[in-house]
Amino acid sequence: MFKLKVPRPKDLTKALAGAKSEATKRNLSFIGDEEGGRGSGYGFDVSYEVQGDSVAITFHKKPFIISESKIKNTVDKFVAGYLRNER
Repeated sequence: MFKLKVPRPKDLTKALAGAKSEATKRNLSFIGDEEGGRGSGYGFDVSYEVQGDSVAITFHKKPFIISESKIKNTVDKFVAGYLRNER
């Protein structure tokens, strides 16, 4: 298990709708709201909790072959791109 903390999107409702849409397209499970939620699929089991200006993401399970640093870099790139598009 490992944790990441990322900036909270300005429009959290829109970000969650996008996440749910992407999860559906990719056959992933995603249930959540503006307080927290869970997602799973492809060997991942993840939860998130909104904490003020940030979102804490906990990876409860991940494929052995994928490193924590690779996951962190991928999440950081996704969040940076999303936040850049919010402006």
